[in-house]
Amino acid sequence: MKVSEHTMSTWTPILRDRRLYLNPSYTEKSDKVLLLNNSSRHIKLWKNYYCRYMPGYRSTLDDLTQRYTTLLNLRKKFTDEINHIRQDGEYQQQQQQPRLLSGTLYQTPISTTASSSSTQSKSNVVQATATFMT
Repeated sequence: MKVSEHTMSTWTPILRDRRLYLNPSYTEKSDKVLLLNNSSRHIKLWKNYYCRYMPGYRSTLDDLTQRYTTLLNLRKKFTDEINHIRQDGEYQQQQQQPRLLSGTLYQTPISTTASSSSTQSKSNVVQATATFMT
């Protein structure tokens, strides 16, 4: 009889839904040691484990875990956005700095959104710049 073929491992359901059993507050670099008080008056029921199959029971830990995950995602999103804005600002700052070409001070034309006369003068500046640079 091949028992191993007809028996499921105890670890199979745990490893399948691993995140349900992980502690979201765990930090690997923590040096703190848990000192447990094992007197009977300090023992409490582990509600998130024993009461998880009770209908209508909403776990506080689940709420906190979801909120923590949401906050981490928002933090990453805002950090990425800040980095993008910083890179954009540095690029614009580099574009606005005066550059030196052939011993003459040259500044990149500044784009404006005004009337057609400013657009025409802008094209004249670009043409003059192109002529000067060749």
